[in-house]
Amino acid sequence: MMWSALNENEKDLKSDYDIQCAVTKAENECSIVWRLFKAVYTFIAFFVACCLVPWLFFLFIGVRICRHLFVRWLQKKFKGLEFVKKTTVRTAVDTQRNQGIITVLLTVAGPCQLNLIKNRIQADIVEREKAGRIVFPHLRTVLTSRWGNYAWVKGSEKQFRIDNHIVTASGTFKGRSVSDANIQEYVSDIIAKLLPPEFPPWQITVIPTQQDRTTYLLIRLHHLYLSEDGLSLGELLLLRSNDSSLPNEPDLWGNSSLLSGVFRTPVFIPQVYENLCESFSNWWNEILYKYDPADNPSILKEPGLKLFFILCAMTTVSTFKEYFRTENASFWEAAALEKERKGLSAELFWRSLYRSIAPLNVIRSCVRLWSRMVLSIVKLPLMVSKLALDTPVYLYWLYMAHYVVQESLYLFRIFYSAPRVIFEEIFLPEHPRNVHQLQTLSFCGRKVVNWSAPVPVEIVKKLRQVTGSTTSEVAMSAVASSLRDYFESAGYAVPDAVMTTCFFTAQEDLFARRGNLTSGMLCLPLPTQTPKNDPMESLKALRTSLFKARSTQAPLYLASVYQMDYRLFTTVFPTLFAKACLYLLSRRYTVSVTQVDSTRKDENVRMQLLWGQRVERVMYWRPPQANVGLSLTLINYGDSVQLGAMADAQLAPHFSKIVTSFPTNVYKLARTLGLKSIPSARSSEPVQQ
Repeated sequence: MMWSALNENEKDLKSDYDIQCAVTKAENECSIVWRLFKAVYTFIAFFVACCLVPWLFFLFIGVRICRHLFVRWLQKKFKGLEFVKKTTVRTAVDTQRNQGIITVLLTVAGPCQLNLIKNRIQADIVEREKAGRIVFPHLRTVLTSRWGNYAWVKGSEKQFRIDNHIVTASGTFKGRSVSDANIQEYVSDIIAKLLPPEFPPWQITVIPTQQDRTTYLLIRLHHLYLSEDGLSLGELLLLRSNDSSLPNEPDLWGNSSLLSGVFRTPVFIPQVYENLCESFSNWWNEILYKYDPADNPSILKEPGLKLFFILCAMTTVSTFKEYFRTENASFWEAAALEKERKGLSAELFWRSLYRSIAPLNVIRSCVRLWSRMVLSIVKLPLMVSKLALDTPVYLYWLYMAHYVVQESLYLFRIFYSAPRVIFEEIFLPEHPRNVHQLQTLSFCGRKVVNWSAPVPVEIVKKLRQVTGSTTSEVAMSAVASSLRDYFESAGYAVPDAVMTTCFFTAQEDLFARRGNLTSGMLCLPLPTQTPKNDPMESLKALRTSLFKARSTQAPLYLASVYQMDYRLFTTVFPTLFAKACLYLLSRRYTVSVTQVDSTRKDENVRMQLLWGQRVERVMYWRPPQANVGLSLTLINYGDSVQLGAMADAQLAPHFSKIVTSFPTNVYKLARTLGLKSIPSARSSEPVQQ
């Protein structure tokens, strides 16, 4: 009986083992089939994209011509208007009810003098001149729209008054003095009102508070001032750092930005390129020194075909350099001038040809060639020893070539997979479990804002050290949990993940003079279906989602950078097609997240107004447009982190739950990990309106 039982047990174990092997084999076969399908799918997408390149080129030429002719027709039809010729993403989705108004709120210590602000803005910004021309002429010009195109009204600068753009708000709101208890509702009420269409679209509102302890400066600016006039927020806000001697070294927070690691910028390819350019420049300067008739007139006495072709190349290069260097220059006039300088003529050509084919000169050339060959054989041992001495140089170039090949293969993989990645992220339908209420609402265009209580940066950095995560991962996990709390408080079904578009803006670029705000984009699914009482699971889910996005979206990131820097998408395709695509995409990505962070080593750096008042807090909102109903800003300023939200008015009042839950979720994670001196959740929430 015992042996019979053992045999039965062995049969059961063998059966389980066979089943496990069969499952493993099936999984391996499925994995192989999936990898094969993905490889074929990627190749087909790349092949189709390559086939479409010539058609896209012709489409670009056609769109460029049609857009130019259309703008010229508009200029003839509406002679009193100056039309904006460039089309950006913001311009394509702009409407009169939903304009791209960039909004900044500064909390300044002490009272602000209205006349001082007016005088500085008037003198330093509005009336600034360079070479006899106004630097920012459109700050005094009314903006309008005709046939879907923005245009500046000529002559409207005569009615410009600085008093219409720098105004003082009332110190009371709904019968109460303005204070921290009602400032959010007050600012939201101001932003909900559109800028007056009869004035240029920018305004600075000074909001005094009780006893003038602090003053709020609310700045609203149309995005065309940044893209068309090159105006930066730092110039308009009259900001400066309180310590310009601080080193511009990246901080741990800055290195852990949402976009870090998405694309590895080549290092060795630019180095090799610079070395090759330097070598070519030295070689070209030697040729100029040896064969330029201006430096060596004697070379024209005994010309040859070699000299003639060298002179032709020198003339061509000099002509192009002169043509591109001088404005309104004539190419043929520059070519004639360079031809005369180099002494090129038909007579020189025939003299060079005759001298090159003359029998005596041919014999001399052959003798010279044989003598050089014999001399090279004699010098062979010396050449070998010289090569041995130069071995470190060759090893260096071999080392550089190795990494250049690696970086080239990395770039090729990105471009090879780009069509598949872009198609999947943009055109594939949303997963049913990720569909949420924000994707189905119809927005009205009016904006409301809110922001969270400040969370000390020190707490976030302690969480980074304990969890091994980056500071941006800790903060973004709290943002994801806050979105979950919003859906629950509003009575909506909580999706598995919320598709968001994430941006990063360096604080120095945001407030610098002539700052550059382009940073690329990352499509990040924020996991919201996570345990409410286990913030560590939320952090793990966020890290997994962020890792997948960073490891697969390098092509999409580069495409967004080229669109922001060179307007690639809106330049190649017609405006109506671009507008339709952007509206469809914004229906899927209805939430945008912008991380604003300092890249300096000392995180306690605070900005100052030009006359010395310190800026205690800064809040920046990227305007939600098209079907984007919620714009979140995660800003690190001074010694604290805050979350700001700008939403469509249709989301009020439940959207305020996002910012009130943000510090609560950060502190909940800290208490779970046993960190001490953590404020309670109740004390971290701002006063509800």
